[in-house]
Amino acid sequence: MRRQAKNTSESSHLSRIKGRSLFFRFEGHLATIDVIRQKVVDGEYEFTIPHFFEEMADDNLVFPDIERAIAHGHIRRRFTRDPRGTRYEVVGPSTDDRAIAVICRIKTTGKLLFITTFALEET
Repeated sequence: MRRQAKNTSESSHLSRIKGRSLFFRFEGHLATIDVIRQKVVDGEYEFTIPHFFEEMADDNLVFPDIERAIAHGHIRRRFTRDPRGTRYEVVGPSTDDRAIAVICRIKTTGKLLFITTFALEET
């Protein structure tokens, strides 16, 4: 009796995904805003220094404003023509309920990069 050959397409698919991190394996199943939110919760972020902090100060924003905007906001625009990767404009409420925008990108390292932020309304 002959043994059947092992299904090579299934085994090669499994070997391809075993080495990947949980984030990359399931990223396609999460909305981008959910990935951004999770990176903020997990502390997986960096800033463009000093630009991001200068822009926060210009509009009297603090980091809890950024966290709230991301937690309760939505992606308004995607900037896809940048060779460094897609940037996202997340718009949401600050802690004093002003509408603010946060521009960020997910780096090839997997970290979220905060690029700039600004208030959409005057105080």
